[in-house]
Amino acid sequence: MSILDDMCLATGHSSGLLDEELVMALHPRKNDEGIQAWKQRNCSLRQFAYYLHSLGKPAFVAPECTSKQISKQEAAFASDLGPWMQSLVEYKRALGHNYLSKRNHLKQFDTFLVSKGYQGSELTQQMVMAWEILPKGESENTRASKTSAVRILGQFMGANGGKAYVSPYTTTPERPIPYVYSAAVLTTFFHTLDTYPSSRHWMRLVYPVYFRLLYATGLRESEACGIERENLDFEENRILILNAKGNKDRYVYFADDVATMLFRYDQMMDGFFPCRRWLFVGARSPQNMLPSFSVRKIFGKVLKVSGMKGPQGLENRACIHAFRHTYVLGILTQWQNEGKNVDNLIPYLSKQLGHKSIRETYLYCTRLDAKFSEITALDTSLSGIIPEVPHV
Repeated sequence: MSILDDMCLATGHSSGLLDEELVMALHPRKNDEGIQAWKQRNCSLRQFAYYLHSLGKPAFVAPECTSKQISKQEAAFASDLGPWMQSLVEYKRALGHNYLSKRNHLKQFDTFLVSKGYQGSELTQQMVMAWEILPKGESENTRASKTSAVRILGQFMGANGGKAYVSPYTTTPERPIPYVYSAAVLTTFFHTLDTYPSSRHWMRLVYPVYFRLLYATGLRESEACGIERENLDFEENRILILNAKGNKDRYVYFADDVATMLFRYDQMMDGFFPCRRWLFVGARSPQNMLPSFSVRKIFGKVLKVSGMKGPQGLENRACIHAFRHTYVLGILTQWQNEGKNVDNLIPYLSKQLGHKSIRETYLYCTRLDAKFSEITALDTSLSGIIPEVPHV
C-alpha cells in the first residue's frame, strides 16, 4: 500500500478513486522485480479493490499476473492450411471465445494433413472425406466434434475468399429426449443458487441473474456470457446478440419483469465496476466476461447441493442447456393455453432462438414433443422466480 501511496503523491492523484489509470500504472512488472514479488504486489492491489467494493465504492481491479513462457504456448500449425487455422482461432478468440477444444481438433487435423502428405492452400474434398472416416475405437461424439471443427474451418475459408470443400454430411449422434425442468425443480435450484456462498461478493449477483436470464429468454450459455452492456436495450426490451451460432446477429426479447431485474442488477454492478464492458463478469478477472467453465462449475455445485434429480433416474441429463428446453416448452404451452395458432408463431420463436431455419425449430420442437405429457406440471409463469433475486 505504501507503493500506491507513493504513486498517488508522485502523480498528483487526488480523486480518491482507485481508477484504471492509477492501477495500470502500478501493474507492470519492474525490471529488477522478482515474479513472486510482482504477483504479491498486484494481489494486494486486487484485494484492496475488493475491500473498496465491499464498502460500496467503485474501484478498478488489476488484471491477474501471468508469467507464461513462450515454451508453454500452443503448438503452431505446420500444414499448408495452418495460416487459415490460425486466422480462424484468432477470429473466434477476438469474439470472446477461448476456442481451446476446437483448436485442439484443428491441430489434430493439421497433424493429419502433414502425416498424409496433403499440400496446398485449398481444403479439398479428399482431405475432408479422409478426415471423416471413423477410426477404430473413436466414439461418435468425438468424431462429431472433430468433423465440426473442419466444417467451421471450411465455412470460414469460403467466407474470406479461400477455396474449401464443406461436407454436406453431419455426424451428430442421436440425441436423447431433452430434459425439461419442472416448476418444483426450478424453485429448488434458484433457492439454492441464491444462498450459495461466494468468495467474491459480486458473484452473488452475477450467477442468480445469469441463470434466470437463460430460463426467461432461451439464450445459449455462451450467448449470455458474451452480452455487452452497450447491446442491452431497455427501451425495446431486447438484447443484441452478436456473432452467435452460425456467425449470425439477432435480437432476443425479454419481458418487463426481466427488464426490471436486469436494470437493477446493472445499476448495482455499475457501482462496483463502472467501466466494465460485459454484462456478466468473472470472479477472477472482473474486467473480462464471465467464462463458460465458471458457469458449468457453479451449476454442478448447486445441482449437487440442491439434490436435484430427474424422473426415472435421468438426473445426468439435467444440464445448463435444459433451461433453453424449458423456455421453449413453456412458450409452446403458453400459446396452446391461450388458444393461439402455434404454427403461425413458430417463425418468431425461431428468430428468438437463433435457429438457421424454421425447419430446425420444428425439429427442435419435435424432440420436445415427448415431454408434452408433463405440460400440466410445468408452471409457465415467471412470477416467484424472476423477480425474486436477493440483493437485486
